[in-house]
Amino acid sequence: MTKATGASDQLAAARFADALTCHAEGRSHEAEALYRAALGLRPDHVEALGNLAALCAQNGRLDEAVSLCQRALALRPDFASALNTLAIVLKRLGRADEALTHYRAALKVEPDNAATLGNLGLALRALGRHEEALPLFERAAALQPALPSAQLNLGNALNELGRFGEAEAAYRRSIERDAGYAEAHCNLGTLLRDQGRLDEAEAELDAALRLNPRLVVARYNLGNAHKDRGRLDAAIATYREALRFDPTHAESHWNLSHALLLAGHLEDGFIEYEWRWRLPAMGDHGFSGPRWDSAAAPGAKVVVHAEQGFGDAIQFARYVPLIAARGHSATLLVRPPLLRLFETLPNVEVVTQLPSGRWEGYHCPLLSLPLAFGTRLETIPAAVPYLRAEPRAAEKFRARFEAPEFKVGLVWRGNPEKPGDARRSLAPSALRPLFELSGVRLISLQMPPRAGDLDQLRQFGALDDPMDEIGDFADTAALIASLDLVITVDTAVAHLAGALAAPVWLLLPFVPDWRWMMARPDSPWYPTARLFRQTAPGDWHGVLDRVAEALCARVHS
Repeated sequence: MTKATGASDQLAAARFADALTCHAEGRSHEAEALYRAALGLRPDHVEALGNLAALCAQNGRLDEAVSLCQRALALRPDFASALNTLAIVLKRLGRADEALTHYRAALKVEPDNAATLGNLGLALRALGRHEEALPLFERAAALQPALPSAQLNLGNALNELGRFGEAEAAYRRSIERDAGYAEAHCNLGTLLRDQGRLDEAEAELDAALRLNPRLVVARYNLGNAHKDRGRLDAAIATYREALRFDPTHAESHWNLSHALLLAGHLEDGFIEYEWRWRLPAMGDHGFSGPRWDSAAAPGAKVVVHAEQGFGDAIQFARYVPLIAARGHSATLLVRPPLLRLFETLPNVEVVTQLPSGRWEGYHCPLLSLPLAFGTRLETIPAAVPYLRAEPRAAEKFRARFEAPEFKVGLVWRGNPEKPGDARRSLAPSALRPLFELSGVRLISLQMPPRAGDLDQLRQFGALDDPMDEIGDFADTAALIASLDLVITVDTAVAHLAGALAAPVWLLLPFVPDWRWMMARPDSPWYPTARLFRQTAPGDWHGVLDRVAEALCARVHS
């Protein structure tokens, strides 16, 4: 018996050695057969179990990989390779907490295993725990300074923490170690594009695509760079090319929708806009019932849910009375700051929460209504006002600002938490030309003002700030109704003024949000709006000089 066992062990060792050779040469099918042969001869061969588990994981047989890892760990609980493989598989199965536990167990056995450090960092990064991931990537990069992927992972973590200069340096180190590393060129190009360094960004993204033409994320970000330059035809073509390689790439569909809408192609744009529900940031809208569209027979009970920001809700609330006009019962679900304002919509029930239990009837996301109504440029429902200020509240503000001067409300910053806010917001100093005009009374509509902004503006001249009296958008509407003009960057106030049919001058970056389209001085959504656009990226001073000139002419005409 001893002799037979010894022979089996030797034969198992030979099969295992052959399997290792095949595995290293990428002959995975032969390697798998040999690992199984070794295990047939010696079922407790821990290394064969671990390597076979890794092959099963590589080939997508995740349940089998878990079983093999568990067998190996029952024999050797501190087997780091099996712990790491099991963690990788558990992460792919969506069992994130268990994956973290096994990665950490593997690191207790091999604390300087750069691959495990990197894998744990990637798992934490996927959970949004970037601060925890960063030191793991730093250790992995220190242990393997010549490994391009270690520098790439470090750059990604630094980028997500807003340490852009360090991230750029890490990406460049990755490229120095491997000039043919397409992903490093792609991520560096994406970072440079986010910083507005478009020439450099396009060079890196082009390099990534030369190395790997199928790298969809690089093609997508190249489309973004084209869009940032206002080259909409090139952006649209590039997004479509990305989708040729991956028709399910939600981000390419999403940004294609923006480029199409910017170009005025509303029908195609709103079709692509539906891909927003595939974006992780949007999540699930929470409604499982049938989606309403304009073909539904009259008499339906429809809830419309405002799924995005305040400005979006104000712009597209105009569609909800159209549902009621087709013979349906229309309910609009909004956040509390919009409740009183939207109660002025005709024939619409406005609520901040639905009755408990499942909604019985149709639903529709608010920003899907343009698609449901087949909106084209010439069919935008642009009749204003479709929202109204409360008369007595407006009269209170008129009495407060009763004066012969021309009363102008100002908004100079958007929500800093919104992506891209730096492009649409401006520094208070850019407003100085407005303070130099005679016959104008300036009133802040900024909510909330950034620390120091009001003090800086008051160095240029008088500025009223009634915003401590504002509790919701109905109050803001009343304040706007007491003014002669609103001058604002692209915020909810712009939409509110337009919806109230108040005169509003909008200050726009070189490439604005999709709803303002390109080049034109007016808006098909808001007849009382006048658009002042940057003629070059970042040139707010040119915009404000033109605004001051137009305001002077308006006041003194």
